[in-house]
Amino acid sequence: MSKHKKIRELLSFYVITACQDMENEDLFEEEGDSSEEEEDDLVMLGLISLLGIRYLEQRSYHVAKSKDCNHLQVPNELQLAIFLRRISSKEDIFELCSRFGIAEETVYLYCKRVIIAIFFLKKTLVKWPTGEAKQNIHEGFKNIGEMEDIIGAIDGSHIVLANAPLKQPETYWNRKKRYSIQLQGIVDYRDMFIDYEIGWPGSVHNAKIYKNSYFYRNVSKIIKGEEYLLGDSAYPISTFLIKPFNRFIALKELNVRDISTVVKITECAIILHNFLELNNDNVEELYENDDDEDGDDDSDNDKDINQNEIVMKREGERKREQLMNLIINH
Repeated sequence: MSKHKKIRELLSFYVITACQDMENEDLFEEEGDSSEEEEDDLVMLGLISLLGIRYLEQRSYHVAKSKDCNHLQVPNELQLAIFLRRISSKEDIFELCSRFGIAEETVYLYCKRVIIAIFFLKKTLVKWPTGEAKQNIHEGFKNIGEMEDIIGAIDGSHIVLANAPLKQPETYWNRKKRYSIQLQGIVDYRDMFIDYEIGWPGSVHNAKIYKNSYFYRNVSKIIKGEEYLLGDSAYPISTFLIKPFNRFIALKELNVRDISTVVKITECAIILHNFLELNNDNVEELYENDDDEDGDDDSDNDKDINQNEIVMKREGERKREQLMNLIINH
């Protein structure tokens, strides 16, 4: 049985289960005007691409009955198509209702069912690699950058909210003056998620989310041997998370309006970079605490640093130097 077919059958089964567990008699009504058929076909084609099956062909649909009525639920594939349209377009709820010819409450119902079904697949599709899968990831990263023992790459992202949350909205106000929640993801060389943390308010620093994550709290069980993650400057360096050198971080966003001055500063940075390389010097160590990508000033980070974290930082810096030497001398 192919992987796509297995996932499809699992998803179908869990949609049926979700339908049976929910009481609602809303039914799918007649589709809208034929003028919308072409756009609706695109939605269904997207569904085909996602699950690798031909839903546009005639077939016997799996259906489920509500507990308290004999009405059949609409095809699971159609409920999934509505959910995919909901999360992959900027249409509001009323446009979705118009597109599919259904009531607002029905859209919410179908989306809720699909969310329940998809959550059942989490342990199947998002999991920390072991055995052969882990070896494949090591080889995948090695083929990209000639570096051994990389198990994943970590980064954070803001999920922007259109409106202020109902509770404690000020904590979700981020430095870019938008409401958001934060997503911390760890991916393999194929950009497949192997771990994630989601839900922290937008004002929280990446480093704080990281130190409270499942990965960090269980790192001794998760990381084996010389394995490590790749991360950016927002994360504290250690033997299990290596971040890049960050010379001349001001170049990320120069506070200079005169273009000729910008050109001269950039040229100086290039020349100094070569000078430092020739002399094995690391100017970035002087300003390592100033290069946080999110720019949030989290004073708690400084207070919470203990001796163990200082040791991890130094060991991480030594490991980074060793990796750089291996790359240079390769």
